[in-house]
Amino acid sequence: LCLAMGASAHAAPVAEPLGALLASLRLASDTLDAWFSVQRGWLHLQPLFASAEIERAMPAEARRFATVDRAWRATMSAAGMQPNVLRFCAGSGGRVLESLGEASRQLDGVMRGLSDFLEGKRLLFPRFFFLSNDELLEILSQTKNPLAVQPHLGKCFEGISRLTFSDKGAITEMISPEAETVRLLAPIDPNEGNRKGNVEVWLCDVESEMIKTLRAVFALSLIHISEP
Repeated sequence: LCLAMGASAHAAPVAEPLGALLASLRLASDTLDAWFSVQRGWLHLQPLFASAEIERAMPAEARRFATVDRAWRATMSAAGMQPNVLRFCAGSGGRVLESLGEASRQLDGVMRGLSDFLEGKRLLFPRFFFLSNDELLEILSQTKNPLAVQPHLGKCFEGISRLTFSDKGAITEMISPEAETVRLLAPIDPNEGNRKGNVEVWLCDVESEMIKTLRAVFALSLIHISEP
């Protein structure tokens, strides 16, 4: 409507206030676009960095996100005290847009760091490539709880649906989707040595032990078949 008014041949008497209003509307539009962008990024990352495990694993990104989090909460608090969107966006000389733009750049840096972090985990345990980022993050945010991998084992291993954990937390058996149970030759304790807190390490050990166990089972099966 304002653009149409500005194009009118009769707009000259109100050209100055109309120009100011158009500038105010453009600033509000740009601010809201930046606002929604930061909000999407913040909503995605906030639950993740609420995890102490992820914060320890990614200290630089955690600090960067904490800076964004403080700025975001301050912006939301200020918006609550000034419900007029045009006045709020124009307040402090348009610094709201500048602040949101900086927050967006910081979030982009956090996302790049997060992507590199997940890529490193996948390279250490390539079966993680079968999981989405959200699924992998769900596991990595609960590294103190080895049982957190259970819902995702079917995607990592075609033949393993679940693992059996002993009362002491050691992995003793693997169970197929058909409920066939195979006991591992040697139990694996996820909380032992360098496995503790490193899910990619003990899952590599599970993979290795799976291969050893199945080779032994196949060899024993051949002996039984050959017996009269």
